[in-house]
Amino acid sequence: MKNSGFKGLGAALVSVAALGAAGPASADVYGLGKLAITGLTTEIGNLSGGTGPGAWNFSTSANANLNGLSDGFLETCNGSGVGLGNCSAGIVLSGPAVNGPGSVPVRADNDFSVFGQGSEFSSADAAVIDAQLVGDAATSTSLIAESNLVTGTNAAASSNVASGTSLNFEFIIDDAGDGTGEFAIAFTADWASVADITGDSEGSATGVISASARLTSSNGTFIDWAPNGTDGVQVCVGGAATACIASEAGNLNTTSSSGENGSRDENSGSGFFSLAVTGLESGTYSFSLGASGQSVVSQEVPAPATLLLLGAGLLAGAGTYRRRKA
Repeated sequence: MKNSGFKGLGAALVSVAALGAAGPASADVYGLGKLAITGLTTEIGNLSGGTGPGAWNFSTSANANLNGLSDGFLETCNGSGVGLGNCSAGIVLSGPAVNGPGSVPVRADNDFSVFGQGSEFSSADAAVIDAQLVGDAATSTSLIAESNLVTGTNAAASSNVASGTSLNFEFIIDDAGDGTGEFAIAFTADWASVADITGDSEGSATGVISASARLTSSNGTFIDWAPNGTDGVQVCVGGAATACIASEAGNLNTTSSSGENGSRDENSGSGFFSLAVTGLESGTYSFSLGASGQSVVSQEVPAPATLLLLGAGLLAGAGTYRRRKA
């Protein structure tokens, strides 16, 4: 009986050793924030002193962090009127895509495709393309922040795009004080915020997107618009305008989060968005548009050595018990 008992103990120790040698548990802890705005148009009614913008600027930025190592960029350009200023034609403003060191796959510049789960990476990029305000046919912007963890102990990865695109310009409405000034903006958006955890590890995942527009004036008017899926109603906050009606195909200001395996949280879609403002009084107005995406993921996996020591200690205690019993 003693021999058979120790044989069983030896076999169990071999099993524990195999468990330790197998490496850390695997999982996908995934976060995505992606937003593309295309066909952006603006219309201003009852202008005086011309039909174009005054001063304007663009900025793009991105950051990616993987297991404590990071990369990032910030790019800006500006001008006035309808010229190029110090911006470029075509792709007006774009920094190099950023990848957390050690990421696989590596995101190329101006690649806004979704990599998805299955490998460990954190990457982000943002670009302003064909800017109407600098003389091109249409304004569009794309941004993405995406992260996924597969293995690691107390590993964390995050990426974010802050002010993925911003454009500011001034215009003057001269309506003799009768409140007939008009402003309209319209665009098509493609968006996704995703948080997902799969496999056998514990973790947390977050994906965020946001988009907002603000119209301010020297006469005290300020109008804020943050599309959240409300359609066909007056949605602006703080406006002195007589009407401010929005059409919204979905929610461009959302946070997806997950803290459990098999629990996926996602908001995605595509569609048309517009804002029409009427009744603006005379004044010098400034308009700005901002968009951002973020992903933050983390997980904690038991170290193999810890599993091996724990299992060996339990089995050693079992062996002592067997000897005493014999």
